Amino acid sequence: TVKNELMKSWADVVGKKVKSTGITPSVTKEAFEEDRGEMDCSHNVMVYGLKEAEGKGSRSEDIQQIVEMMEEIGAACEDVTLTRIGDVKEGRVRPVRLTYQRKEYVPWVLSRGRLLKVSESFSSVFFGARPEC
Repeated sequence: TVKNELMKSWADVVGKKVKSTGITPSVTKEAFEEDRGEMDCSHNVMVYGLKEAEGKGSRSEDIQQIVEMMEEIGAACEDVTLTRIGDVKEGRVRPVRLTYQRKEYVPWVLSRGRLLKVSESFSSVFFGARPEC
């Protein structure tokens, strides 16, 4: 009855066998580490103001632009993944997130960004590092 359930001691309540959910500490830790790896912003460089191509070949044009820009300023463009961030809206240029495999590249690439100001092709482009992903 309800009265009997309310009168149970804490030891009786805690002592009941609980069904296992199958989630062990190691499974939880693995999921956390995987998620944390995806959210690690220390590998990212944000590129603002890079003209966005329209149509199906836009990704390959973005890649070509990034390669040309990096060659012009003498920065590394190896082992990097690029992603346009945000929704496509007319009259708005979405930023590009460069994710390097090695975070050691990031400070060096950011320091080379000042050279974009004197570039004819990329004078409106600048780099940034976002503190959050």
